[in-house]
Amino acid sequence: MNCQIETGLARKNTVVMVEGDNKSQGTGFSGIIRVIDGRVDVEHDGASSVTMNPGSTPEARLRRCGIDLDDVEESFARSSGPGGQNVNKVETLVKLVHRPSGVTVAASEHRSREMNRRTAWVRLAEKFETLREARRLERAAEQSKKRAQANRRSLGLKRRMVETKRRRSESKKLRGKVQDG
Repeated sequence: MNCQIETGLARKNTVVMVEGDNKSQGTGFSGIIRVIDGRVDVEHDGASSVTMNPGSTPEARLRRCGIDLDDVEESFARSSGPGGQNVNKVETLVKLVHRPSGVTVAASEHRSREMNRRTAWVRLAEKFETLREARRLERAAEQSKKRAQANRRSLGLKRRMVETKRRRSESKKLRGKVQDG
């Protein structure tokens, strides 16, 4: 295996280029691993790119949303679709169910159970973060609405509104039918 390392000025900026010898048998790895500002970006064989931030694992993200990991039930089943004999005989589909809320996610895109597991945990974290953000926006809208209801209009504003309505009424009165004369 050949390995080439380029290190930037800071320790948290590193690029590692890896070339495997046994790619045909699936045991080699060829790709680029970059660490930039603490984020790890992996590109392999030009097929896909995975970006990881050590502080934002799916488990940590779920804990920030107030989710207890013991409440998540993980199950495996046989997948279907492309992937050949592996997906037909091995339980590669991963299904996560958060029992208290009933939120369910599944992943079966990859041939590997571990990759599907990771994908499912990421999806679950994203789903709970989306729900959390929606609740936050709903609370903010409710507070804004209460604030708007509590604020009274000033006397000057009320006078201007009444004057505008009066002018509008007069212009509408002039729209009557034209009489032939």
